[in-house]
Amino acid sequence: ESVRENGVSKHKTILNLSKWKAADVDALDQSIKGKKGFSLDDVKTKEGASIGGLWVMKEIANRLNITKILGKSKQAKHAMLLIIGRILTQGSRLHLCEWGKLQEIEFAFGIDKYNEDQLYAGLDWLSENQERIEKGLFKHRHPEKAPELFLYDITSSYLEGENNELSAYGYNRDSKKGKKQIVIGLIADDEGVPVGVEVFEGNRTDSTTVIGEIEKLGNRFGATQFTFVGDRGMLKKGQIDALKDTHHYITAITKPQIRSLLKEGTFQMALFDENVTEIEIEGVRYVTRRNADMADEMKRTRLSKIDVLNQKITDSNKYLIAHVKAKVETQVKKISKVVSKLKLNQYVSITCNSERSIEVKINKEMQKEVEKLDGCYALKTDLSANNMNTESVHARYKDLTMIERAFRTMKTTCLEIRPIYVRKESRTRGHVFATMLAYMITQYFWEKIKSLGHTLSFSIECMTDIKTVSLTLGKKTVKQIPAISQLKSDILDTLDITLPKTISL
Repeated sequence: ESVRENGVSKHKTILNLSKWKAADVDALDQSIKGKKGFSLDDVKTKEGASIGGLWVMKEIANRLNITKILGKSKQAKHAMLLIIGRILTQGSRLHLCEWGKLQEIEFAFGIDKYNEDQLYAGLDWLSENQERIEKGLFKHRHPEKAPELFLYDITSSYLEGENNELSAYGYNRDSKKGKKQIVIGLIADDEGVPVGVEVFEGNRTDSTTVIGEIEKLGNRFGATQFTFVGDRGMLKKGQIDALKDTHHYITAITKPQIRSLLKEGTFQMALFDENVTEIEIEGVRYVTRRNADMADEMKRTRLSKIDVLNQKITDSNKYLIAHVKAKVETQVKKISKVVSKLKLNQYVSITCNSERSIEVKINKEMQKEVEKLDGCYALKTDLSANNMNTESVHARYKDLTMIERAFRTMKTTCLEIRPIYVRKESRTRGHVFATMLAYMITQYFWEKIKSLGHTLSFSIECMTDIKTVSLTLGKKTVKQIPAISQLKSDILDTLDITLPKTISL
């Protein structure tokens, strides 16, 4: 308003509206014009789409530099949708298109529309750019120097169809007989963070994948000196020779190898104690231990298998009594298959007495021989004691559990890499690579929020449950995120992530 002070005309500010919301300004305008105000009935509300999960996972992707390394192209945006979609929902590319109708995709990723073909092209693009993306992420995480230790393990993933270009029959770790599969190798740094993933044909064996991964660490990531940690049976003579003089290894030897060393007198059972012990033979260190808890668990499992076998025999004998014309040999073959499936062949045999009754015979001496190594294991390394002490060698090998945890998450819990709805080699590789990147985001999310005491899946569900709401008053519409529960707020606070206040229409 204009006022006069001491004969001088001045302007006085009554109220500043610059920070007011548009709806509040309109209400004041109506009031000044002498019109009635509005009631809550005049405000129209409409449920919006989900924003919380997209926003949180995108923010984590930004922190991990995934977003920047992918780039700003349309293919990169589709790739990001594939990655975060793998965390928030699982299924085919068609499912992802349907799911996206309930998400604030355009606001989060700047994608107004997308279809199944574009998502398949996104998998091709991820496969074509995998080396560049892996190198960029590795450089971001290790800008000065590469780690001096890498973890490596492989798993398999079975397929429902027959026409995948990488599928083949091989040793199935999921106990899915008659299913073709692919083999997946994962390399992680010394903290268990993935640095690279590779997809192999389904009939590849563990050891044949190693040399290429060792070369990748040098060629792709510039690691010149490191220790390679791999599971038992993975590092044989050829693979160890490929490590050359600048690299070292930590692995485990198999039970048959342990028995051979015991038989020749190189090992003694006294080496297998609850405390970690060590013996050095011709420059190679063997770190040994007996895990009492593991031994007890193996004993319980063995007894449980015997109980299952006895029940099967009881059922077969009842069948033979009820069916006098039934062939005993048929039932014996049936029970023998059970023995084989339960892996009791070493000390269990099946016989039939003169009364058409099947019996189980247990070779007690062989059983004791098998039980002798329950809970026992031996590690092998060429590292000198000056480079790594006994306890550290043992601890670094046990770090492989971080790879196992990654595979569990990628295959059976939140990310569910299966079923794989693609056939082409490039799309298979792109799908697995997208899942690895999704795991990196999930891993970061879990490490931040696990102290809150909720499960990973529940915490992700809490975020996806955060939705927008549209508010309309007259001709003005605004889309916002309503107040959220304390539980959801705690997760966001722990992550130090703030949701946007207003979603542009």
